[in-house]
Amino acid sequence: MKPLSKSDYTTGMGCPGHLWMKYHDKENIPPRRSIVLQRFEQVNHKNRSNHSKNRSVYK
Repeated sequence: MKPLSKSDYTTGMGCPGHLWMKYHDKENIPPRRSIVLQRFEQVNHKNRSNHSKNRSVYK
């Protein structure tokens, strides 16, 4: 068995079942829902725009 990475460890802390499936039954892990991916994109876009605004304030 390969050693756990930091990201695998933190995933396992949040959802032990997902970690088990990743190592033992990878083919049956359900795909991420598109709504979850859309939410990640919204948050990333918001963080990027806030970061740009904050940078201009300190110039």
